[in-house]
Amino acid sequence: MFVKASNRTLLVCLALLLITGALYAPALFFTFVNYDDPAYIVHNDFVNHGFTVAGLKWAFQAGYAANWHPLTWLSHMLDGELFGLNPSGHHATSILLHMFNSVLVFLVFKRLTGVFWRSGVVAALFAWHPIHVESTAWISERKDVLCAFFFLLTLWFYAGYAQALERKKKRRSYFLALFCFVLALESKPMAVTLPGVLLLLDFWPLSRTCLFDSQEKEASIPYAKMLMEKIPFFLLAMGCCGLTIVAQNRGHTMASLDFVPLSVRLMCVVMAYFDYLKKMIWPFDLAAIYPRAIWSFDAQMIVVIIFLAVVSFTAVRQRKVRPYWLVGWLWYLGMLIPVIGFVSIGAIAMADRYTYMPLLGIFMIICWELWENSVAWRYRGAVLGCLAGVVLAACLVLTSVQLRYWQNSTTLMTHAIAVTKNNYLALANYAVILKDEQKLEQALQVCETSMRIAPTYAWNHIFKADLLLQMGKLDAATEAAQVALRVDPNSPGPYVILGQILLQKNEPAKAAEELAEGLKMRGPPPLLELLLGKALVQQGKLAEAVPHLAASLQHDDQATETHYYYAVALSGLNRMEEAIQEYKRAL
Repeated sequence: MFVKASNRTLLVCLALLLITGALYAPALFFTFVNYDDPAYIVHNDFVNHGFTVAGLKWAFQAGYAANWHPLTWLSHMLDGELFGLNPSGHHATSILLHMFNSVLVFLVFKRLTGVFWRSGVVAALFAWHPIHVESTAWISERKDVLCAFFFLLTLWFYAGYAQALERKKKRRSYFLALFCFVLALESKPMAVTLPGVLLLLDFWPLSRTCLFDSQEKEASIPYAKMLMEKIPFFLLAMGCCGLTIVAQNRGHTMASLDFVPLSVRLMCVVMAYFDYLKKMIWPFDLAAIYPRAIWSFDAQMIVVIIFLAVVSFTAVRQRKVRPYWLVGWLWYLGMLIPVIGFVSIGAIAMADRYTYMPLLGIFMIICWELWENSVAWRYRGAVLGCLAGVVLAACLVLTSVQLRYWQNSTTLMTHAIAVTKNNYLALANYAVILKDEQKLEQALQVCETSMRIAPTYAWNHIFKADLLLQMGKLDAATEAAQVALRVDPNSPGPYVILGQILLQKNEPAKAAEELAEGLKMRGPPPLLELLLGKALVQQGKLAEAVPHLAASLQHDDQATETHYYYAVALSGLNRMEEAIQEYKRAL
């Protein structure tokens, strides 16, 4: 008995929603992790206090966490408003978005291609592949699932624009696509690649252009018109790129060519494109953090380059008979450009989360190619159905296993350390976990292990100095802070430690000198302003202390100690009404 097309579509959508929801349901009981969650949510008062006027203004500023994604901040604020600091609610929002994205992938591919079951398999691979656990189970990566939601809506409305015959419907669909694109950009800047995806879809499956003479010229529209209609999309993408560069510069996360030479970047790019494909096919040893590897132009590199070149050649050569090869391959290559390594950000080489949308291109190639190559099979539908069932069942099992590693900070970092080599970043994060648990000696040992792997990683030296300070070993902490200064002379972190040490030694004048020097460094933290204000108050330099304490409060108005010292300074200057208010805020 045949099922009506509309009912069949509804059944697939329900299956995607229910299975994906059940698969990720265990994450509702997971905690926040110490990897970005404190900065993004737990210790971010603009976010965890819900919607406030100050928070709404802050959300649209570029720079915090070296990012510009105001809509993502607003989504976290909504969670803060609804759930406070209960991680279950935050996880639920991300899971729901991933569920909706899975349905949207199915509906978008079905609308674009007119093909039902292959679109359904692409959506199921997207929903259940273990490489997408990071984007869904990590609260701080809300930007991935939120951006994908509006990205897919943009594709939906653009398909409506391309396929509509009435001028009114075309105009409405076009502006809805443009509006959703703006929301995607405000969720995550990686959406800047979307205009390029639209051009690929014009080639296939929309067949709006006769690019490479693969379609009938009568069915095409002029290139000039196609490019003109994309101009608003490209302008918005360029604006988002500018804001992102500003944010990254303010966060001091972009490495210069002196630090990461162009030759190193190009080798990292080649290996990243290959490694993502390898992880898609063999999704084992997935980790939250992959440290930057040092590659050389050896036999392995040559093999990888040949492999990528052969796939690229195949995609171009098959453009007439199998256009999905070219579209899917360029979708994958192009969407990864912002994060593939041409622009070196921090110490991360690659991340599973970066594949959330790009791998759709590869999933499409696989599904369409299997269908095309099975034309002569006697039991084509049954065989392909069984094959899809086996692959998807394996994905469900592997995803449920991978999901468990995200239940808390300890399981996440110990797993990353276990499945990677020389992962000094995961070791550094694990040391923070031990410190938070007051296991200071163990934290110090783990930190020193990380330092042996990466002796030039300045953060480790600063963290070691802070640990020694907490352990009361002031001389050792001073030495560690001075080593950190030699490793990275432009970091304010060592000055913060030196200031704290001198304040503990009751030497506020010397502390003020060190802290004032740290103020000249890049991106001084609010704590530095507080400590400098505190040191000046202890010297009786109240008028000098006030602007530093006020500056610290602009970044964190919930810091009790800052309000207290601000009140002391104000009362000493006979600004009694203001001092009373600050004492009340401190209380």
